[in-house]
Amino acid sequence: IWGTLAVGVFGANQGLEQVGIQAAVIGVAGIFCCIGAAIIVLLVKALVGLRVSEAEEAEGLDIAEHGTSAYADFSVK
Repeated sequence: IWGTLAVGVFGANQGLEQVGIQAAVIGVAGIFCCIGAAIIVLLVKALVGLRVSEAEEAEGLDIAEHGTSAYADFSVK
């Protein structure tokens, strides 16, 4: 963000107008990224889901995903 604003501040003497344009571009890029991320999250949620099953959650994802316990001496009962 600073690099983009710095172009307007230290650039070709166009003053606050250029800083405003640079700030607007930062806002547009942020909105674009948020919309893109939301689309990806919704697609993943619809196709494969974002959560593991309750059984896998209770068992622990290290066992469910990798078949081994990350902390063999630790257990929650």
